[in-house]
Amino acid sequence: MLTRLAIADLSKDAVVLPESFLEEFKKDNSAKVVMIYSNQSKTIHFFSLKNGTDWILKIQIEFFPPIRSSNVTKLLEILKERFDRIVFSTGICNYEENCIWEGYATNHILPDLDVVKQELAKVPELKDIKLSIQDA
Repeated sequence: MLTRLAIADLSKDAVVLPESFLEEFKKDNSAKVVMIYSNQSKTIHFFSLKNGTDWILKIQIEFFPPIRSSNVTKLLEILKERFDRIVFSTGICNYEENCIWEGYATNHILPDLDVVKQELAKVPELKDIKLSIQDA
């Protein structure tokens, strides 16, 4: 089975996930689940966290348009070198007069965020880089 469906009643105080959904996360031997709400697509994404992972890094990058694909490739190469896993990525989204990429990453150890930011700042067309730790 590739997918499952559940319908939630938003008029109630809380939305409860079916136990069968949660069992899939428990099979991963994970005690925590990351939940990411995407404003643009109106979707919620769930990702299991490996036991012992106690942080997620939120990465927000703003580009000057137009963006060359070679620069997006450079950005992703840097992130892949520094992080074990990118758990979610918005892709490049147009926002007002700029383009934005957002993602969340984990790693077995927290890298020096100043070094990561310096490496990312070398990529042409980047306007702003924000890195923020989210405790898990």
